[in-house]
Amino acid sequence: MSDQAPVTDQVEHQKPLKLRDGYIVLRYLQLEGRHALVEIDSSPCFPVEKAIAVTHPDPSRLDQSRNSGLYFATGSGMSVGFSSTDAKRVCVTALEIAETPRR
Repeated sequence: MSDQAPVTDQVEHQKPLKLRDGYIVLRYLQLEGRHALVEIDSSPCFPVEKAIAVTHPDPSRLDQSRNSGLYFATGSGMSVGFSSTDAKRVCVTALEIAETPRR
């Protein structure tokens, strides 16, 4: 049995957190191990193109990702997924970071 608080308790009392670079984390959830879910405010906008440049998702899937607003990349033992839910799909609004299982 995990000693972590239930998910609702972990996020219920969180207040938005302004990062040094001005972006705002609305809510976050750290799961067991090296796994986190983060909701980002769309104002100021963290550009999808900047996230692509940082994470290097699979280039063969970029068109599909741009249409769906869902991106996924892996490397250095970690995976990152991020999404854009704004109407024009230009701002990252959520991300998931997790350690990838070793084979």
